[in-house]
Amino acid sequence: MLRKNYQCQLLADITFACFTTIVPIVLMFIFGLLTIFNVQQSQRRILQVPTIEDRLKVVNGNELSNQTKKGDRSLFRMLCVQIFIFGILTLPQAIQRLYAVTVHPSYSQLQSTIDMFIYNIVLLLTYLASAMQFYILTLTGGKLFRQALTDLLRSIFTLRGLCCQ
Repeated sequence: MLRKNYQCQLLADITFACFTTIVPIVLMFIFGLLTIFNVQQSQRRILQVPTIEDRLKVVNGNELSNQTKKGDRSLFRMLCVQIFIFGILTLPQAIQRLYAVTVHPSYSQLQSTIDMFIYNIVLLLTYLASAMQFYILTLTGGKLFRQALTDLLRSIFTLRGLCCQ
């Protein structure tokens, strides 16, 4: 009877590891690349009538393509950082679950308490993974997002200062 429970628990933990770590990372990568591709396609479809100033700026016709390439690199960098951080934050929980199953069930109360403590820490890391979008956009989103964030914080503190006086 113990053998069946062990096999079921191992299968459940392997399934948990796949569906909470590997499958989301693969789907994030696929849909991220499709999003970047869609952005590129939509930029090509937009008909831009250049103004006289734009015509003067573009000497070789490379300035606009360099801007789009820079934006695409920025999107790809954000995607890679997002996938890396998500993997770093969710993989420990899957590893801990697999480790807990492979250890003999007849260990001491102290070892059980240590395992529960480690599980709670890696569970907190998994919760942090759901809030990572904000940090990724702040760190790798470019100057525009950081400027918008600082403007928002300034306006909040300015309004707060006006209300408190």
